[in-house]
Amino acid sequence: MSAEIKNAIVAEEATTAQELEHKKNDIIDDENLIDPLYKKIDLVTQGLNRYLRKQLKEQVSIQNSVIISDYALIQKTVLNLSENYRSTTLSELIVF
Repeated sequence: MSAEIKNAIVAEEATTAQELEHKKNDIIDDENLIDPLYKKIDLVTQGLNRYLRKQLKEQVSIQNSVIISDYALIQKTVLNLSENYRSTTLSELIVF
């Protein structure tokens, strides 16, 4: 192999390694954003049916999960509503 080809291969491998590192960092950033959300979802669905937790974590977009969780947290802490009412409200928000 000529020196130019070797240099090109080394440069390409370095670029690929950098791209992989950036992708890895992006994934870690996403996990760090999602982890507090999951904790909030666990808090607002505490005492409710497990399917609500699963829907908020897996079937609803992250952005909508944040909004629904914030709303449900306010309901739980400020208004101290019954579990049945909170469950019904969460179900309706998830479907809506």
